[in-house]
Amino acid sequence: MRDVMRSGWVALAFITLVVTIGAGLSDVSHISLSCSKTGRFNDRGAADGVSCSDSIVSVVGVGHLVALAVLLVLPPLPAAFTRRNGVGWLVVVGYIVVAVAGLTQWSGFWGLLLLAAPLAIVATVIALTEWLTSL
Repeated sequence: MRDVMRSGWVALAFITLVVTIGAGLSDVSHISLSCSKTGRFNDRGAADGVSCSDSIVSVVGVGHLVALAVLLVLPPLPAAFTRRNGVGWLVVVGYIVVAVAGLTQWSGFWGLLLLAAPLAIVATVIALTEWLTSL
């Protein structure tokens, strides 16, 4: 049963990676209030000529997307390979903390950290299943 749980954690990391890449390739209008208000991208520090239809990664850069991936993709991996129930619960707590951080930054790029909220739910199911099967 431990191998099934390990597969669950690895699958969570893989699916999160795919979702993170998809978010980075989506339109910048998803993270910009200026696009929703005026239809034009007017955020400070952005290069001239950026439109609301440009991809997020082309506007904020690959570094931001890598940081987002690290925060969302890496947490389940220790749970997959340590074989300790407590590590899975730490993943759940970590995702909740990251989701709250995303909530505080909801109107910008870091609002994408809110993707951690559904990840916390899935991680809770995996950790709970792992704990129940260890009894």
